[in-house]
Amino acid sequence: MKLLKQAVKKGFTLIELMIVVAIIGILAAIAIPNFLKFQARSKTGEVKANLKSLYTTQKSFFNEHDTYVATFDVLGFSPEKGNRYAYKLKDTCTNHQTRDSTGVLGTATGVDCIDIDDMKGTGVTGAPTVTATTTVTYAVEPGHTGLTSQEAVTTGPSGDFAAVGLGNIDTETTGLDTWFISSQTSTITVTSCAPVKDTPEGNPGQIYDDVGCD
Repeated sequence: MKLLKQAVKKGFTLIELMIVVAIIGILAAIAIPNFLKFQARSKTGEVKANLKSLYTTQKSFFNEHDTYVATFDVLGFSPEKGNRYAYKLKDTCTNHQTRDSTGVLGTATGVDCIDIDDMKGTGVTGAPTVTATTTVTYAVEPGHTGLTSQEAVTTGPSGDFAAVGLGNIDTETTGLDTWFISSQTSTITVTSCAPVKDTPEGNPGQIYDDVGCD
């Protein structure tokens, strides 16, 4: 009888198992949304790197030709395939560089908008319009024409430029993550989700936060 009692193994009760499952569920409910937000925010590295590259390319072009240029193909700027963000030099695009799922780049000339890669774009393709309720106020330098939009180019020795990158980086398409860069220092006034903030020349500034605002 004594040996028989020693052979009996004690297991978990149903209540104990239910408690463990409940704890795992609570931890998952907390961790998964935070992980998804972190994953989405990590994708913004693409647009910030490309906008900084665009700024450097524009400044180099200006130093050589005494003007900024309003077309990507003349400027010689082309982000790598697989881009999640569209890039724009004009508010209303005239010519798009398409990027389809077969890996083919469009051959249009006078390109002022680079489309989102169809292979990477999540729910959004093409070069969408900036629709965020945001005001960018530029600090115009003496002798410069000045800018009035998040994406614009004024040519000549007194010119300036601003460009945007925008794309969907989370699981819905209510708003698009939108960044800009400019040859002028500016102040971004966002009507929701973020406070007023200064953006120095040559630094990417966020117009709309796709993760935090929707």
